[in-house]
Amino acid sequence: MKKFINKSKATSKHVCFIDGFSIRHGVIIGHAGGVWRVDCGGEIVSVWEDDIFTDSSAARRVLNTMFD
Repeated sequence: MKKFINKSKATSKHVCFIDGFSIRHGVIIGHAGGVWRVDCGGEIVSVWEDDIFTDSSAARRVLNTMFD
């Protein structure tokens, strides 16, 4: 599944990512070398570029395929 996030407009963009078997939400605060820094309510998390989703439904589809 290919996702597209415009890196020049990514700062302050709300995103979703999969952490373990749950979906987490946060705001992008920076990126470097394919790793995005996401602020999740005071916790700063580093997430690989391929694991970032622009909406929770896309993240939910990935989680559903893990259990099929």
